[in-house]
Amino acid sequence: MSTNIALYICFTDISANDDDSAIGVQELPDISANEDDEDADIVSCVLELPGNEATNRCKVSGRARRLGKDPHISDCQDILSGAWLADIHVDFAQSCLANEFPSIQGWQSTVSLNASSFGGYVFSNESPFVQILNISDCHWATVSNVGLHTPNTVRVYDSMGLAMPWYLTCIISSLLFTKEKMIHIEHMKVQQQVGGDDCGLFAIANAQALCTGTDPTTIRWDQPKMRSHLVDCIRNNLLTPFPRLQGRRAASGGVKKLTKIPVYCFCRQPSKDDKRMAQCGNCKEWYHDTCHTIPESVFTTVKQKFFCSVCGLAECHSAAIHSPSHRNFQ
Repeated sequence: MSTNIALYICFTDISANDDDSAIGVQELPDISANEDDEDADIVSCVLELPGNEATNRCKVSGRARRLGKDPHISDCQDILSGAWLADIHVDFAQSCLANEFPSIQGWQSTVSLNASSFGGYVFSNESPFVQILNISDCHWATVSNVGLHTPNTVRVYDSMGLAMPWYLTCIISSLLFTKEKMIHIEHMKVQQQVGGDDCGLFAIANAQALCTGTDPTTIRWDQPKMRSHLVDCIRNNLLTPFPRLQGRRAASGGVKKLTKIPVYCFCRQPSKDDKRMAQCGNCKEWYHDTCHTIPESVFTTVKQKFFCSVCGLAECHSAAIHSPSHRNFQ
């Protein structure tokens, strides 16, 4: 199967009935000429539009058109005036990079990736991937394992160096889906943007640098020229390297901070305050009660022991079970 990813964006009015007939498709060029591209991996998302504010949820659409062929993004003037980048801009960039660098995986729709029921995936945790993530609905950053040789490690390239919310570590855990007991998140020393509006531009620029084999920590982007450059890319339907400051190449910034997070269960996710967990009395692995059927008596009876379906052992009495806290990571 090809690793190319086709991104589809649809729009719906939340006042309409929640059925396929309520889905309206943005005016994009028809992709019927490319119907032979059957190997593309399809991610289809719906943007609910209450008034002027867009909230996102994931839904399969029966009819969609390819983003990145000719996005017809109407608000290029807003980009030039300093507005924040939206998902359609970031997904356009990811679609371009997915087509240009088919050996690099990731590039999932930022809308579906942030949906609570969608954890994110790559085809193999040993394959290089690049993914732009939305943080708290107001910030963009890039994560990648390009250049790494350990399946439980990922790097974060963040132009504002913000604290990472817990749900984002869960998305990263899903992307890695490692068999290891711990994931390592390396926060890289990259150029920090001036002001608070250009994080999407830096995320796209850093993603493209990774694809071309360039370490983003060694680059100094020419921030005043980045917006006009992106508009040119959109109008030309081609993502080209962002402008850099001449003569300002820096030594590799390296790792600014390392976060280690234990992961558990079939899902290889951290523990969470809103999910109960039980430890198998045989293999000692912890399981979320949302991932594995766990008798209620395990949580209410002091000496009730739990055995996972993998071990296939009968229940027996043992010591009380104590769930690990997600705050105890190093």
